[in-house]
Amino acid sequence: MTNEEREKIIEKRSSLRSWRARGGRMPYGREFIGAAILVIIFLAFISYSFWSGAQNNSAMPSEKQNKTPASTSGKNSSPSGSVPAPGIILYSPENTTYNTSSPPLNFVVSGSKMNHVLISVDGGPGISVPHDGTNAKIDFSRLNPLFIEDFGGATKGRWTEKGSWHVEGGKYIAKNGTSSFGDPAWDDYIIEAKIKITSGENVSMDIRWDGGSKYYSVQTGSTYGNFQLNRVDSKGSTNLFNSKLPGINPVDWHIWKIAISGSKIQAFIDDVKYIDYTDGEGAYLKGSPRLRVQNATVEYDHVSVYRPLPAGQHSMTIFANNTAGNVSSQVVYFTVGTTPANQDKAGKIGVPVVRTGLRLP
Repeated sequence: MTNEEREKIIEKRSSLRSWRARGGRMPYGREFIGAAILVIIFLAFISYSFWSGAQNNSAMPSEKQNKTPASTSGKNSSPSGSVPAPGIILYSPENTTYNTSSPPLNFVVSGSKMNHVLISVDGGPGISVPHDGTNAKIDFSRLNPLFIEDFGGATKGRWTEKGSWHVEGGKYIAKNGTSSFGDPAWDDYIIEAKIKITSGENVSMDIRWDGGSKYYSVQTGSTYGNFQLNRVDSKGSTNLFNSKLPGINPVDWHIWKIAISGSKIQAFIDDVKYIDYTDGEGAYLKGSPRLRVQNATVEYDHVSVYRPLPAGQHSMTIFANNTAGNVSSQVVYFTVGTTPANQDKAGKIGVPVVRTGLRLP
């Protein structure tokens, strides 16, 4: 071994003894340990953040379900925390299949902030039912309606008035003039109205009014002394049929009914027929109805226009919603004539509105 090699070995041993004397710590060891600790803390923070986010995401579906209204497709659709859907109470035919030629419709719709109340037969167009914002009550005996009015709310937009007309206590009160409604394109229909004459003599119901000078008038010009049918045009009035009445008390409520089909006109008071006439050449075949009062005070209630239903099975949908967008509906099945009822459909309630073809105006 050379002297140079011996000196290198002695130098290494001396350096090792010096390191042991200092406690076995290498130079800069404290700085390295501090840096390692910072790295470990940073990695732990990243891991905790990722784990916490995963836990939160796994809890979100149930939280979202609590905040999102569940959709419904039955009788009612009423999101939690909002205005409840209107309630529909059907008194007859008591949610069963009803066999008759004139099934009654007696129902009440009630709720807050009601928007539309409609009925539809056999998936036909929805017919608006009047209401006061909280209640709609209908006692309607024919189920193919064109128009229903019980004066439970305002008449604006539904009636065109000339003269003195107003709603008071659920009654339509007139002293003079005309009030029209419906569609001039209507052809065959039946109109019914409850009427009470409190004073005066001249009261009539016009049918097939063309919006101008032509119409038929069913009139009592002597406070139920007689009942007559007139045809009116720009030249004046022509009497077509006249009938004496058997002492009807004018201050009582009486139901007027006029049925017009083609050129045939029939008129009834309290289901007793007093006019039966078929017009000849030049008969008026289309036009809307109109109420008329001349120098009298008259009260009206439950005005309705409808068409007869053919024999067989039919369905009726009652629909109601409110300004919050919540919906209720009920479906009743009934038959007309002697056709057997489909018992599988008897009394089904809450069929979704979309299946009936009923749509909002």
